[in-house]
Amino acid sequence: MEEKPQDQSEEQTEVRKVYLRQPASRAQTLLRILGFCAFVIGGGLGIVLLAVSLTVYLISRDLPQIKTLNDYQPNLVSFVYDRNGQVIGEFKYENQRRIVVPVDRVPKRMIQAFVASEDKNFYEHKGLDYKGIVRAAIKNMRAGEIVQGGSTITQQLTKAMLLTPERSLVRKIKEAVLAPRIENNLTKKQILYLYLNQIYFGNGAYGVQAAAQNYFGINVEDLSLAQIAMLAGLPKAPSRYSPYRNLTEAKDRQAYVLERMVEEGYITEAQRDGALAEALEFRDVTEPNLEVAPYFVEHVRRYLLERYGSDRVLKGGLKIHTTLDRNLQQRANEAVEAGLRELDKRQGYRGALDHLPPEKARAKIESLRSARRGPLKEGEILEAVVTGLDSKRKLVRIDAGVLSGILPLSEMKWTEIKRRGEELIRVPLRDPAKLLRVNDVIQVRIKSLGGDEGAIFSLEQTPEVQGAMVAMDPKTRFVLAMVGGRSFLDSQFNRAVQSHRQPGSAFKPIVYAAAIEAGLTPASMILDTALVFDDGWKPENYGGSFQGKMTLRRALAKSINTATIRLLSQLGTRYVVHYARRMGLAIEAVDDLSVALGSHEVTLTDLVNAYAVFASEGLRIEPIFIARVEDREGRVLEEHRLSEQVYREPLLMLPDLGLEGDDRRPARPLPAADLRDRNEISAQGAPVSGVDPITGEVAIRRVMNRQTAYIMTSMLQSVIREGTGVRAASLARNIAGKTGTTNEYRDAWFIGYTNRIIAGVWTGFDDGSRSLGPRQTGSRAALPIWMDFMREALKDLPDEPFEAPRGITFARIDRATGLLAGPESENSFLECFIDGTEPTQFAPSTPAPRPDEFFRFDRDSQGANTDPPSPALIP
Repeated sequence: MEEKPQDQSEEQTEVRKVYLRQPASRAQTLLRILGFCAFVIGGGLGIVLLAVSLTVYLISRDLPQIKTLNDYQPNLVSFVYDRNGQVIGEFKYENQRRIVVPVDRVPKRMIQAFVASEDKNFYEHKGLDYKGIVRAAIKNMRAGEIVQGGSTITQQLTKAMLLTPERSLVRKIKEAVLAPRIENNLTKKQILYLYLNQIYFGNGAYGVQAAAQNYFGINVEDLSLAQIAMLAGLPKAPSRYSPYRNLTEAKDRQAYVLERMVEEGYITEAQRDGALAEALEFRDVTEPNLEVAPYFVEHVRRYLLERYGSDRVLKGGLKIHTTLDRNLQQRANEAVEAGLRELDKRQGYRGALDHLPPEKARAKIESLRSARRGPLKEGEILEAVVTGLDSKRKLVRIDAGVLSGILPLSEMKWTEIKRRGEELIRVPLRDPAKLLRVNDVIQVRIKSLGGDEGAIFSLEQTPEVQGAMVAMDPKTRFVLAMVGGRSFLDSQFNRAVQSHRQPGSAFKPIVYAAAIEAGLTPASMILDTALVFDDGWKPENYGGSFQGKMTLRRALAKSINTATIRLLSQLGTRYVVHYARRMGLAIEAVDDLSVALGSHEVTLTDLVNAYAVFASEGLRIEPIFIARVEDREGRVLEEHRLSEQVYREPLLMLPDLGLEGDDRRPARPLPAADLRDRNEISAQGAPVSGVDPITGEVAIRRVMNRQTAYIMTSMLQSVIREGTGVRAASLARNIAGKTGTTNEYRDAWFIGYTNRIIAGVWTGFDDGSRSLGPRQTGSRAALPIWMDFMREALKDLPDEPFEAPRGITFARIDRATGLLAGPESENSFLECFIDGTEPTQFAPSTPAPRPDEFFRFDRDSQGANTDPPSPALIP
């Protein structure tokens, strides 16, 4: 009876079991599934977040330090300036042109243009613009392609300065991590400063200043709104939006930037429309190193690379202030180009550049048209195609693509000069069809842009002959201009400093200076008669004639070969070579009388510098190309300045000429005040030459007495007044100089100077065995170039006489005897002497023939004089 409760409990337990076995409802099942999914998703998100966090952590450990931005030292262009502060060259790393400017120089409109087009919330966000990212994502999904980016200006700066431009998730993560850090460490103004100076604009331009100069040739602060919008659109895709490659897309991008500026309220619609209507003129893409002074700039570059290394020169933002004068350099370029073209025409016409079939001729004209940029101007040289020949009217019709017109027969007359062996002959040209054919490609010069039948042209050809020029300030040796060849693009070989050629008669003044220093005078007499040496050498004068006895002055003025050889024989080659070395000519010591005629080799720059010893009253100073070099902070790295001391170098190896007679006495000793200044000291312990690498001091050495230098200048003036350089007398200036011509007319020279400028010209072929042609002497092939340059170089300078120093005496001399002119002297002139060397005897009234003169009278019948191998001066 007591067991009933127990049964009841078992029944209830069984009921519960049954109840628990009942199927769950759908809601319960769904809840279970959602719970499981939430668990899985939560776990997955946790894993993802953990993975992302770990990835970010791992990536963040190797991120660049933000503090490096505080010491912003980008690769900067090193600029080369002329003496007036004008840019003549640039040295840059891998064509990266960057010029850093402060934000204050950047126009407000430019900053607004970048903010509007690249990051409208720039001043609100802290590195990442989340709204912008979402907005860009939606637009890209709708477009089905990437049409808008979500990167802020700070992110772009991060990528440009701290990361690589690769497209990868890792780089985007780094960018997202670094951008807020930058915002926390830098102000918005600092970020803009870095951004505007770092970003790439294409065309080699990094930063807004380089972009303004590269595209428009102006500074960033001078940009118009239209130019600003054009530049602000470039960093998005510099190649795609380049106005040089795709002007249409560049204009579309400009319009987008302007529209965004309107939307942000920075400009009005009227300002936008005005900017869109503005016609932009883009600067031609040029290499500044090639524009004005390519050979000079390259010479400077080589020096700097050797001294400072490539990193500092190409990346360091140096400021190199040179001695060159841009205006004089431009004039030198023009003079050399014009002179070489005239000289080359005397070599004969080499014919058309090419002859094309009709269809290719038409294509050539079209290519000339499409390649043209900028306005045409008279004097410009172009390629053109012959389109017609009119023998009756004696003219040629030509088309240069952008310009067409006629080439009259009168503008082709120079082609009549033909070269046959050693002679130049004229073969008349009466019909242009005898010279040219239709569809010939020729070179022409624009004589006149307008005419009844179009432009008028003259026939041209690219010279094969080469030339070089160097101009200096004779007092400081600052190099003012340098032309190393006709075209730097064709040949980088600098013929002004690297080419060693025979100077010919241009060396003779060194021989005569050595003679004056040894005790002779300009009035000393010397023979010009035929010479035959034991080895068969028979030197001749130009023209093949001899003039007998003459003064040293006249022998130099007329550039008499035999007289100069006699003079060298008397002085000795060892002494003359020693003397030449003192003046800076690195020639070998040889026992060869041909040295008198310039048979050794020198560079143009060295020869000009040797003549500058005459022009500077006897001082030797090495040529100076660089005045000052500064680093990017303005600190002076080197500065060249002339020494305050003049080191007097004693003259060794003076020859004993055994001079006798009243007019052959050596100079008596002069007072110390006449020979030197107070700042002149002994050369013992002095720097050898050139520039002291530590102090920058330029050594000055006295290698010639003032009196000798003045006498040589006076004798070289006679070369201009009555000698081989008489063409230069037309400049009506106080000029001293000397021509030079080598055997078979292979080299032609002229070195000349005033008190302000000394310049030298060389012309010839790089192949030293090729002749310039018959009668192409220094007077004809080099002097005209020198005159063309000096005419412009001196036009604003006063004409200053060469002042005689103390210790110089003047006396009237009889030209025939070299003695004092008497009352009956019919041909006399005023001569200069070092005190104590002037003659004291008067010329006889009726001088009898001297024995040597019989050689002169009889040379035609004898055929050649039989003077001994080492002729002596006539006492």
